[in-house]
Amino acid sequence: MLGIGARIALGANQSIHYLVGVPTVTMPTSGSFRYELLGATSPTASDGSLAPGSFKMSAVAQFSSGEAARIGLQGSVKMGNGQFNISTNGGLGNPKSSELTMQGGSTFSGSLVTQPNAGNAAFDCGRAGCAVRVDGAFYGPEAARLGLGYAIVDPSTPGRTISGVGVLQKR
Repeated sequence: MLGIGARIALGANQSIHYLVGVPTVTMPTSGSFRYELLGATSPTASDGSLAPGSFKMSAVAQFSSGEAARIGLQGSVKMGNGQFNISTNGGLGNPKSSELTMQGGSTFSGSLVTQPNAGNAAFDCGRAGCAVRVDGAFYGPEAARLGLGYAIVDPSTPGRTISGVGVLQKR
């Protein structure tokens, strides 16, 4: 944790990604809602070896009384000449199959895998794909927005990631 006034030296291709919002107090108890990207940071590689990229994401949240809500995601991160497709099991069409579930309150998290052979020579996911850590929450009244952070992990260099944050709005 950094204290007030702490200084961090960042290269031209590096960034600190963060998200601020008022967590949802009253969550929906039933229904399926689609979310579309409202805004996002440009994804960056932790070591600054790639120019910042672009991020696209859509989500569907499935709320059911007596069950943990599930969040289906489908999107991509582009860095250089590589593209990392990110999707939960079931994608947007079947969020009940998703590995992303509510953890309590308004938060969710989980681990996904990109498609095999994603990326490029500078960040290659190989035959198994790259692990993707997703942490998120719902914000505003009745879960009007969904915010998430992600980190794509380079399997050949532990600790090296591509990361960013995004905010999606209920449609």
